[in-house]
Amino acid sequence: MEEEVLETELEEENVSEDDTLFTLSYPEYERYERGWVWYFVAGLLMTILLIQSLMSANYIFGVILVLLCFLLILRNRREPKLSTIKLAESGVWINGELKGYRDFQSFWNVYDPPMAKNLYFDPKGWKSKMSIPLDDIDPVAVRTWLRTKVKEDLDQKDLSVTELLSRILKI
Repeated sequence: MEEEVLETELEEENVSEDDTLFTLSYPEYERYERGWVWYFVAGLLMTILLIQSLMSANYIFGVILVLLCFLLILRNRREPKLSTIKLAESGVWINGELKGYRDFQSFWNVYDPPMAKNLYFDPKGWKSKMSIPLDDIDPVAVRTWLRTKVKEDLDQKDLSVTELLSRILKI
């Protein structure tokens, strides 16, 4: 038993990113172009909700709204960090850190240009799903190769409701 553990540790130490098949670079979040109409409507809606929270003595809701505004402003002011994912024989390299294919429950592609061309991973445990834009990479080639390593979730075909709403509302 100890010999098996020692052998897998030695194998992991010798693993490198040299066996990379696909390299994907993407921002940590999508920045949307918003015009003055978007800001006007958002400000009007925020003002109405703040007045409603004050009139109903729901001060916690008002504080949450103000914090949400500050978070959106701060997020909009900074550039998103670029992340790099490499799909290799040895596993998935996420910003230089190796995750084995056994760490993922499933994967799926959502291909609906121009709205979405994404690869999703569902990690095991309590971690949230990973959404990776495929941009110029052939989704069929990625899917064909990944099917040999991770179970494909064929039930997932569309963007989630939250992802669709965030794209439509540009938040």
